[in-house]
Amino acid sequence: MHGMGLYIYAGEDIPQITAEEISKSNQESSAKKVKVTDDNWSKIVETSKRLQSQKVKWDTILSRLMDKYIVDETQIEKLNKELYGK
Repeated sequence: MHGMGLYIYAGEDIPQITAEEISKSNQESSAKKVKVTDDNWSKIVETSKRLQSQKVKWDTILSRLMDKYIVDETQIEKLNKELYGK
């Protein structure tokens, strides 16, 4: 009754990530991460669409993205629009 999934009942279909979480992720192991550029953006979108077609949830796709790349809020919003049209 409590905890994970509660956002669904509040009328939200996708959990939102905060700027603080993005910043913290970018600082952790940033030496191993790649900066998002125009050159690798198409690969990110392609991989994300493949994961989406495999029924992988948005928060998992986002987590994988943030594990590999240094991202900002606008890039996350742009990817969300690419995948879900929102």
